[in-house]
Amino acid sequence: MSSKGRVEAVVGAIERYLSHNPAAADTANGIRSWWLPEHLRAEPLPTIVGALDVLEARGVVNKTTREGGEVIYSKKAAARNWKH
Repeated sequence: MSSKGRVEAVVGAIERYLSHNPAAADTANGIRSWWLPEHLRAEPLPTIVGALDVLEARGVVNKTTREGGEVIYSKKAAARNWKH
């Protein structure tokens, strides 16, 4: 599978995970260990981060950097349209 194909496979797996676990938040390492199906857990960290970058660009996930540099990813909250 090509590099792009591997990234897209991880993107799909993360989207599926978040659809069932919308309050989930974790680091790229945690996502690789806990959110991905077993067959994708061996993907290198740059592939996981690449998939998360794609999801961030698509507006699916938020990327938050904590003090000390730890990066946490979570599902982006849907915008609310309030009618007054």
